[in-house]
Amino acid sequence: MRKRNKTAIIFLTLAISVLLIFTLWISLRKVEVVAVYKEGDFISILVNNFPLTDSGKISWWLKNSNTLQEKYNLPQPYQKTFSSIVFWDFAEGYKEQGKYDRRCFDGRKTPLNCIEKNIIMTIWNSPTGKQIISVDSGEYTLNEYETMITN
Repeated sequence: MRKRNKTAIIFLTLAISVLLIFTLWISLRKVEVVAVYKEGDFISILVNNFPLTDSGKISWWLKNSNTLQEKYNLPQPYQKTFSSIVFWDFAEGYKEQGKYDRRCFDGRKTPLNCIEKNIIMTIWNSPTGKQIISVDSGEYTLNEYETMITN
């Protein structure tokens, strides 16, 4: 009976250790911006290694939005026009248009100019000065004078 308990404890400790290492590895991966496509005020950003949790996604955007806006000339959040920024998962890379409904980009040569439609996060900038962040769990509103609030 003692040997069985000892084996169970060793197995449980090993499983927890592997889970902790995997979680740490996932959380420390750097987000990679693969490409940015602009169609007027509608922007598509292809990314790898995006945070898995909604709070991680929102935190990443809040920390990196200014850098992205400067580097890729994205619309400013409090301008007087409507704009959107869609973050797409690029894990599967570019694909041909094919028979499936894929998101294709005119700014890239065919045949590999499409991706799977896997939206990670969407940012809407409204003419009223609000920024709406849409993630899996819902939408969050941020404006010039307030902190983030849940809708």
